[in-house]
Amino acid sequence: MGRAAAFHFNYLRILTGDTNAVKADRMVTRFVAEALQVRNVKPEVCERLVREAFAILRTEYPKMTSSLLDHAIWKYQRAQEEAEQNACCRLRGNDQGPEPKLDQMLTK
Repeated sequence: MGRAAAFHFNYLRILTGDTNAVKADRMVTRFVAEALQVRNVKPEVCERLVREAFAILRTEYPKMTSSLLDHAIWKYQRAQEEAEQNACCRLRGNDQGPEPKLDQMLTK
């Protein structure tokens, strides 16, 4: 299976309720790369690292799944990108409020 097919297959798994699926889209790979302070992370490495992070975090967040962590990372990264795009609005006094924290997006 090619990389694009694997990506779409993982997304389909998430949509159909597979709680172990992780899709290394641009948001998730960017988050992992930034966390590692590297320029790029291969999608298969990203997926493995998200699963390993899930294995560590599930003791503190017992209701979390790999897919929920994937989604929380995606939402966090999207908020970061939106904050960067809206920086000019905040400078003009149109503040959108504080940026969400990743741990606030995870449910205990």
